[in-house]
Amino acid sequence: MKKFLIDTNSWLIIVRYYLTFDEHNKLFEFLEESLENESIVLIDKVFTECKYQASGIALKKLPFLTNKSLHIKTNEVLPYPKFFNLLDNQFCDSFQRKQLEDYEFEQLKTNHTESADVKLVLLAKALMQKNEVFLITEETRKQNDRKPFCKIPVMCDELKINCVSIAKFLKESELQISIK
Repeated sequence: MKKFLIDTNSWLIIVRYYLTFDEHNKLFEFLEESLENESIVLIDKVFTECKYQASGIALKKLPFLTNKSLHIKTNEVLPYPKFFNLLDNQFCDSFQRKQLEDYEFEQLKTNHTESADVKLVLLAKALMQKNEVFLITEETRKQNDRKPFCKIPVMCDELKINCVSIAKFLKESELQISIK
């Protein structure tokens, strides 16, 4: 079965730029059905971020996202030893790392492993054992935010996780949307 994990910013983009033009609510219905049949996976960390970003617009426009029975809890989605090694090496901006004291880096690393982005990547990797998995994000591979850790697409590349944009996800779903 195909599983689609969607990051927080992508939910916001769907609401702002795609749902606005969904004349017959086909996109809305598709997203709701896909979440209910578990082909779209919503993790608790993404839900929490959606509450606080852009005044919770994603939850207001897509109220089915608030159904907590559809959320995947990530408190048991933990980094494995190799992942910590990747964080220290491939997933870390060496220039940013050099600017930090060791204790600062370790604190940032701890916070990062609890972030929605890392939980999405770790869950996607775990789900790949039984499913074809796609992580949906509009992030680019380029570091442009002065953070010490790389973005979702870079982690996905290294871990061989399919990473696609919203547009590609919608195209693959063959959803026909009427534009207002």
